[in-house]
Amino acid sequence: MKYDFTIIKVVISAIGSFIASSLGGWNPVLSLLILLMAVDLITGFSLAIINKEVSSSKMRLGILRKFITFVMIFIGYRFDLVMIHSLGELPVMWGISLSAKMFMTVYFCFEENISVIENCASLGVPTPKWLRSILKQVSDDVNDSTPDKFINIVKK
Repeated sequence: MKYDFTIIKVVISAIGSFIASSLGGWNPVLSLLILLMAVDLITGFSLAIINKEVSSSKMRLGILRKFITFVMIFIGYRFDLVMIHSLGELPVMWGISLSAKMFMTVYFCFEENISVIENCASLGVPTPKWLRSILKQVSDDVNDSTPDKFINIVKK
């Protein structure tokens, strides 16, 4: 029995290490993203149960979207590697390292946070309207922006 748990731990560790190295290493922003994704899944599923709208196809679609999020972060990391290979380092503007991986990860954290707040509000959890408004505005500004507008958003 103890041998079985050891094998399971080794397999999970190997998979986790592979994923972390594929995403350019583990950092607090990735931890936050995974936490927000888990909370989003839990609150979304809870909302579906309360509304009697549980659907395996919707759940699969949500999990697939989360998987695609990590694919996008992987692509951002690969883009960073190309920049480092070409330029010797990531470009820096106003003291901010222009890492595609980091920008994508932070963006997806905002998106997940908006979803969690919306789910919590729908579940009846008190959420400040100003917080929902700010997060929604940041998300809309980033979605509707050009690179120049995005730099101005980051500078704010």
